[in-house]
Amino acid sequence: MKLLQNELYKLFKTKKLYIFLLILVVMRIMAVYLYKAGTEFQTVIEVANAQSLPIAMKYDAVQFLVIFMGIYIADILTDEFKTGTVKLTLLRPIGRAQLLNSKFAAMAAFAVLLNLFLVLATYIVGLFAFGWGDSTVYHGVTYSVGDGLLLTAKVYAASFLPIIAFGMICIFVAAASKNMVTVVAVTFILFIVGEFLSALSVIPSVIRTCLIVNQLFFFSDYFVKNNHHFEITLSVVVNLSYITVFYLLTLVVFRKKDVLC
Repeated sequence: MKLLQNELYKLFKTKKLYIFLLILVVMRIMAVYLYKAGTEFQTVIEVANAQSLPIAMKYDAVQFLVIFMGIYIADILTDEFKTGTVKLTLLRPIGRAQLLNSKFAAMAAFAVLLNLFLVLATYIVGLFAFGWGDSTVYHGVTYSVGDGLLLTAKVYAASFLPIIAFGMICIFVAAASKNMVTVVAVTFILFIVGEFLSALSVIPSVIRTCLIVNQLFFFSDYFVKNNHHFEITLSVVVNLSYITVFYLLTLVVFRKKDVLC
């Protein structure tokens, strides 16, 4: 518990967190401004009201969340290896698995924090720009205020699983890397390659479903649409498999890494 408390303390202390949050706010303001200005900017906004905005703009921040995740994990793992912080921690009666678990929990907390902030910031920006509105519209379907709020909560809650799965991949890369730049670069390349492969129709849909980037974009939508039990089950298995496999791989790397000399 003390390890996790320490990780959370470092999270809220770092200036990077607040820079990330500021970037997310600026993104939302720019998207709304361009929409209201009537430019040719391609937008995902279906209905201009605050309650429809967070769910409509759910996926336009994925690229930034992925990059932020890579930077944050590189900071709490790769950089701490380099500066000797991990060494000092392990000189105490703390096992490497315990330390890894605290990093995993910190990554999950970071993902939850960014998503919650993104929802609240989008509601606030939408409220000032458009007003609250009478209903939520998503994929052409109109929901009452209560149903719209529940749908938004469900979609964002479901999105945590693939984000955490991607974060676990980042942790593995960070544990195996010697500098932060490598971690961020590999994270970005993985995302770009995954996005490219997900768009290739020649690849069978079942295989595309197994790509982590595909999960980042489409996993939560399965919970909105009806009669997608197979896709939900497959996607849950895929995400849990990523988390399990890369956790075990990271643990192997972590235990073999020479950090005490």
